[in-house]
Amino acid sequence: MLVIANRWRLRGGLPAVALLLTVDAAASAQTLARNVHQRSSAASGGPVQASATADAGLAGRSAQVVPVAASKRVLPAWLEVHGEQRSRVESIGRRYRLAETGSDDVLGFRTRLRARATWPHVVAMAEAQDARMTLTDSASTITNRMTSHVKMSQLSVGVRWPNLGASTATVTLEVGRFSREYGNGRLIARPPYGNVSNAQDGAVLGVTGKGWSVQTMAGRPAIYAYPSLKFDSRFSKARFGGVYATTSRVPRVNIDTYVLHLDDGAAFTATTRRRIDTAGVRVFGTAAGRHVDFENETVAQWGAIGALDHRAWFEHAQLGYAWPQVPWQPHLIAIYDHASGDADPTDRRSGSFDTLFGRSRFELGPTSMFGLVARSNLVSPGLWLIATPVRPIELSVQHRWNWLAQAKDRWRSTGLVDPTGRSGTELGTQTDVRLRYRWRPHLEVDAAAVYFHDGAFVRARKPNIKGRPVFFMLSTEWSF
Repeated sequence: MLVIANRWRLRGGLPAVALLLTVDAAASAQTLARNVHQRSSAASGGPVQASATADAGLAGRSAQVVPVAASKRVLPAWLEVHGEQRSRVESIGRRYRLAETGSDDVLGFRTRLRARATWPHVVAMAEAQDARMTLTDSASTITNRMTSHVKMSQLSVGVRWPNLGASTATVTLEVGRFSREYGNGRLIARPPYGNVSNAQDGAVLGVTGKGWSVQTMAGRPAIYAYPSLKFDSRFSKARFGGVYATTSRVPRVNIDTYVLHLDDGAAFTATTRRRIDTAGVRVFGTAAGRHVDFENETVAQWGAIGALDHRAWFEHAQLGYAWPQVPWQPHLIAIYDHASGDADPTDRRSGSFDTLFGRSRFELGPTSMFGLVARSNLVSPGLWLIATPVRPIELSVQHRWNWLAQAKDRWRSTGLVDPTGRSGTELGTQTDVRLRYRWRPHLEVDAAAVYFHDGAFVRARKPNIKGRPVFFMLSTEWSF
């Protein structure tokens, strides 16, 4: 699939270039790739957060790696170069968004080329990204989260002062464009699954010590409009920033705290402009000889959306148990997500939680064409089983029960709404089966099948919906 796709997209430029570079340079670039699968903040110059992202294994577990022989380094020690090319086919048998009918199939490409230079007191980063969608037709739903063509997703320079003060902290100041993830990415993320990365233009001041870090950021979101693929001028006066602090100094417990501010700016219409503050605490760790793992994140949100007074909240909780000595090394997790909704859309208050620039694939199911479960107006408990049938293959099976938090508010991911609330709150159940094979640092194959069983709300709001409620996805990603 990958070779055919790249021949077809040869005129796109970057996909073909990345494939050729991967084939020619894979054997000689082993050393360069040792760190490219760390979390995105580390790859971008920020500190490594204590929690793992989806790039480091399902539900934060370390992926099994097939050993490969080390190669001689071909670039100077201060320079790291990384490239990746992903081709992904998606198929959905039933669509739920407003004005959508029938099934759809798409073929997407995402290519990244990144270079990072590190000297004792200076760091620099440049990354170009090309995201495209094909096999689409006039009925396909394509957004600026799926396609961007060639854009600079990161371009920054910074200065660093190591070993300052009695705590031997390191201070780093960077300016430019950044694409980073904080915490577990529920509010600020560089989505591994998404075709287009989140990015921000501005400055980041980081202070990192032994077992702790504080990041202060200020700037504006770098968002491109669709279908023009030019910078969305509405965000020209937008402002986004805040402080994110982490500590792992408590044995087997990690604590994240943060305060964030988002102002859409005067270029947005007065009725939709967001001026909201978000504060949260995330606690996660292990117990019982690391057989037990836990995570809890509590978030409060306040401010204004247009003329409405905004008050919202979000809660995530999970408790897992792992059997590392048992065949397949199963890891069972009980999960619960509750994101507030708007109880009365006709009053002067707004109660729907805004997930800002977060990601959701790692715990709420695929996004892109699918994306039925979103972190807003949602009550969703679930069970998640992760196993390793054969190294380095990971199997994930997740089942979630989904309800609207408020019956009169929208089903945020589709736009469906019953202003009377008579359709109830039952969205339905979602079963997500995912299989991943990794031969790092060069290849990852990812396959998923998701079944959504309609609840009472869906049957009431889309009574004549047709097609199989199944989503399929298959992707290959080559890296060097």
